[in-house]
Amino acid sequence: ILDAIILQGEISALGTGRWIKLKFRFNGDDEDVSNISIPSLGTFESAMKQFAEKKNVAITDCKFMFDGDLLQPKSNPQELELEGNEIIDVTLISRTGPPPLLRDDDGDVIMMETGTSSFLLPPIEEITIETNRNCNKLPRQKKWKLLNLDPLSKLKDDYVSYYKSKGCNRVQFYFKHELIQDESKLMYQLGILTGATVYALENGKKYISPI
Repeated sequence: ILDAIILQGEISALGTGRWIKLKFRFNGDDEDVSNISIPSLGTFESAMKQFAEKKNVAITDCKFMFDGDLLQPKSNPQELELEGNEIIDVTLISRTGPPPLLRDDDGDVIMMETGTSSFLLPPIEEITIETNRNCNKLPRQKKWKLLNLDPLSKLKDDYVSYYKSKGCNRVQFYFKHELIQDESKLMYQLGILTGATVYALENGKKYISPI
């Protein structure tokens, strides 16, 4: 009987791998770190849910990053060759401006409420876009990693912060030759997806069509 119990434990261990501890750092604050242990073959999704519950926020409002890349809920520590004590950076997704979100009983986003109607949100995913600064003709442009559910105001804040030392105080964005006036709209609503080029005009400069 004892041998059977040990064997069963070994089989269980083989199924999940060894347990490792990860450090979830909130909003870049080294004083706000949550230690969460998960099996090396278990998905990150369970740890993400634990963190969100601890912070009393919706998991869909959190962005989990490791080494600058978006952490996928269905991946596991072994795939990323994590040994333990690695830092997972967690930030709240900026939702300043967009309409409120409808959630199910588990806190997952299911719809967006506009006041007169509601519609389904797409799955959250990371996108990589580039900005053309002041209609330049350089072969390489600055690239940005965002989420498809980020509002344009997120890109604006990141852009001004990045180029402030180069004299940028304000910026307007053009996409498909049109000025984007509503900065509260989400990336996917604007049709800005991976590979898109957004023209950034700083300090009142005029847009000049490349065509």
